[in-house]
Amino acid sequence: MARSRAKSSSGTPSRAAIEANPRLPRLPLAAAVAVLLLALAAAWVARPAAQRSQPASQQAASRIRDQPTAPSIDWNSAEWQQQRLAGRRPKPPPLCTILWNDDYRLIFLKCAKNAGNSVAHYFGARWQGSDKPTALNVLEPLWHSSLVSQLLQKWSSYSVFTFVRHPLRRAFSQYAFMSAALASDEGCYVPWRDFCRDPFLLGDACVKRPHCCTRFNIPDQYFHLLPQASCLLTERGQLAVDFVGRVESFEEDFAALLAFLNARKGVPKVPVGPAQVWNANRMGRCHDDIVASRLAAGVVPGAVPNPCNRSLLFEGPYAHCRNGLTAFYDQDVRLLMS
Repeated sequence: MARSRAKSSSGTPSRAAIEANPRLPRLPLAAAVAVLLLALAAAWVARPAAQRSQPASQQAASRIRDQPTAPSIDWNSAEWQQQRLAGRRPKPPPLCTILWNDDYRLIFLKCAKNAGNSVAHYFGARWQGSDKPTALNVLEPLWHSSLVSQLLQKWSSYSVFTFVRHPLRRAFSQYAFMSAALASDEGCYVPWRDFCRDPFLLGDACVKRPHCCTRFNIPDQYFHLLPQASCLLTERGQLAVDFVGRVESFEEDFAALLAFLNARKGVPKVPVGPAQVWNANRMGRCHDDIVASRLAAGVVPGAVPNPCNRSLLFEGPYAHCRNGLTAFYDQDVRLLMS
């Protein structure tokens, strides 16, 4: 069930706490920088080495944070990728696609495989030519320092929302979506039994064999597999959003989102109507399951997988997958399932 917020200084809530309290705590602007860290980090990495005497996150955010933190290495750099290939697992900084509309004073934090395209389609996407009054802008390029500065200034006065999804269900969807986008070359294939131990292996496959990436570039392979917490929490582990909807109850929660936005004073009313589910989501609730079952290639030897029975990918020879994915998406699991 979707929830809205009341400002509080409490830390990361559990799912039970969220459901018990209909108004989620949201951190004020002063510490909501973490979800914008991707733009600041990208700006730092894009600068010549001679100019990096101070991380861009410190330069851009010093006016609102006493001790800003910059990542020691950018997730999109060759160095980060080489650490991956060397068998280490460097932690990427939190990244999140940021969409906004100034007239309606709203910010949408779009997390991959969480019905983000459905939300963007309803409001409209300016980068796709939409002229709807509600159409959303996207933070692009990521190192657009003036836009980052403007968004930071608006954060506390805008309504910020996102949608979340069951971590294991989302991982299943990610595997189906990203694997299907790889080239059919046998060397590009990442079996489910390996993916569930480390989802970033899909990105590694493209680093090793660039021809494997037929739809997404190498950074996108990693980006689409990032935890949801990047679109929920600040560096201090507190909520940076006003409203959290759930993909599993998308229609109900999207209606609640519109009611939440339209209850505000001093801003135009968002048109109310049914939200259409787009892309893979509109192909049926079992679409991702069907694709993933095929890609898993013999989940249960001698058996025909039920495309709507996700448990087959977490049993028998794949019993390790539950622990592997909950470890990889540990922060999501603790936030959404504990």
